[in-house]
Amino acid sequence: MLLEDTTAFIEELEVPGDTRRRDRHCRRVANAELELLRARWDAGVTSSAVRELELELTDGRHSVSPRVLERRLRAFRRHLENVRAELEIRQLRLERLERLERGAHGAEAPAGARTFRLHSRSHHLNCSARRFARLSDAQLGRPVLVTKRDGRRWWWYRNRFWWDDARLTAAEVERAVLRIDFESASSRLATSPVPESLEVAVWSRDGGRCVDCGSIDEVLFDTIIETITNEPETARNIELRCRACRARRDHSKSRTRVLHARFDVLPYERFAS
Repeated sequence: MLLEDTTAFIEELEVPGDTRRRDRHCRRVANAELELLRARWDAGVTSSAVRELELELTDGRHSVSPRVLERRLRAFRRHLENVRAELEIRQLRLERLERLERGAHGAEAPAGARTFRLHSRSHHLNCSARRFARLSDAQLGRPVLVTKRDGRRWWWYRNRFWWDDARLTAAEVERAVLRIDFESASSRLATSPVPESLEVAVWSRDGGRCVDCGSIDEVLFDTIIETITNEPETARNIELRCRACRARRDHSKSRTRVLHARFDVLPYERFAS
């Protein structure tokens, strides 16, 4: 089931620069502590292996030759030296980050950053200005999956937000939205000379948009070339065009030849069956 979320809206926020810097620095400190703990664990395991090999050599009770044990012991000792050197580096890096954290309180805070938040009832989604611009451009041509919450998926498409609980794909959402828009525009298109059997096909083919400017407002069925009265109409001769572009086309005599040429090549391009 696909429903429009009329409560959703986009809000632009200004995040203080010191807050962003503090959060980023806290993540760096946490990662440095985690790397230090891993190095300590590796050093402990290697030291234990070295002690076991040394005891096995001194006791004389071993299942392999002493030469093999000595090679293993040398390899473990070299690895232990490398681990200890890495441990010192990670310890110094953590101490440097902690000093920076203590001294950051008196530093000048950098400029804030623009972020955007999607509000949808109790659901919120923060994204950067770069991601918002990418999503905003993409949703004009195809449904964009914004977030998944509580078994629902929120989609952004045609400047509106939709949610579904049936795990629909982007293509299924697009078809459903076009169908909803077509049904809502049926009363306005009731006086259209286009046969009813072709309306859905033309609407789906052009995506419910004006073929000239891409607008979704006041879209009407427009005949490319006027046909004889008793000649059956075809979908190749019908396009979706907004009221403004239709008026411009009707007042432009110079486009008549172009329209005829377009109609001639339509079967060989995107309308080819």
